[in-house]
Amino acid sequence: MMKNRYLLILFTSSILINGCSIDQDNTLSNSENIEYLDVIKSNVSIPVDTFDFENYIVIEGDIMIPKEKLFSKNQSKQFSWKNDSLVSKENINNITIYVDNSIPSSGTDNWRIAVQEAANLWNSLEYQGTSSQINISYSNSTNSDIIVRSDYGQLQNGTIAMGSVPIGCNVGSTIIINLDFYNNYNVPHSKKVYNMVHEIGHNIGFGHTNSPNTWYLQKIVGTPDTDSNSVMNGGTALNSWDGFSIYDEKATLWLYDNIAIKYPKEGDELVSGSGDWSTSWTPHYFCQEDYVNIKVYFDQFGSGNEVLRINENVKNDGSWYYPSGKFGGGNNDNDGNFRLRISSIDNPNNFFEVNFNMFVD
Repeated sequence: MMKNRYLLILFTSSILINGCSIDQDNTLSNSENIEYLDVIKSNVSIPVDTFDFENYIVIEGDIMIPKEKLFSKNQSKQFSWKNDSLVSKENINNITIYVDNSIPSSGTDNWRIAVQEAANLWNSLEYQGTSSQINISYSNSTNSDIIVRSDYGQLQNGTIAMGSVPIGCNVGSTIIINLDFYNNYNVPHSKKVYNMVHEIGHNIGFGHTNSPNTWYLQKIVGTPDTDSNSVMNGGTALNSWDGFSIYDEKATLWLYDNIAIKYPKEGDELVSGSGDWSTSWTPHYFCQEDYVNIKVYFDQFGSGNEVLRINENVKNDGSWYYPSGKFGGGNNDNDGNFRLRISSIDNPNNFFEVNFNMFVD
């Protein structure tokens, strides 16, 4: 089974760590929630560590998926899944996070400083000198985008924390902390920071890097099969903070870069030996789109008389390779000016463009 970094479409010496939890036996709260899980089971191969928690179905120990995301409001118990587990470009740079009064402001159960530090770590993340659009500010408002609170004694002994996934292009709204984790284990600050960075990762759309469950996940382009240093690995509740891995950074910039179309860039001069080329873009600019529309216009002589060469609906995963030999290698009729447009299918007025030149040798 491949162990890739994933976007969500969202843990005595014998203790088994699983998710951001320790092995546990969670029970469903009532027959209705059993019915919810039965519907999921009839559609997908459900992970064994899936359980009900309030208005969420929890997967892999700590990933909270709102029931409204899984089930259509118009058809009771109708299973559905939208590829909106991203935060929109409008929302990702203006996230507020609040720790409510159920979390103590002093003593061993005070997680407030760890929450602030985790938010700042996401804010300062860079890849190859480029910052992402993520901006999370600590707030004193109960109307904040993310509310961090206690589990009020509901979680099993082995679960340290949980985070909810984005819905409707908004950040996941909840982080739950188990203040009684592991028989009232005194969680060191570095472990608190690690777990808060991890849960915020779920809030902004990341799954577990080493997840064995791919029915609700979409692989992030350009990430390796395994990354033992990823902060988003499951089974890591007792880890201490030691920084983002380079592929954590790469994956974050892939999803939340401040450039809509990454390649080609405006004004690029491309050379292709076979007429094959590709494009890449930042998926959250079309955060509720399963697919986007790609159009490529060609103007051979720069006369302004463009011809539509490509008109394709492609998966909104941020990367697409154009059909092999689409323009024909060595054909001078394919040298000239190009205009690339990537747009929403549902709302064509939401689009981004670049102009570039290409020579097919």
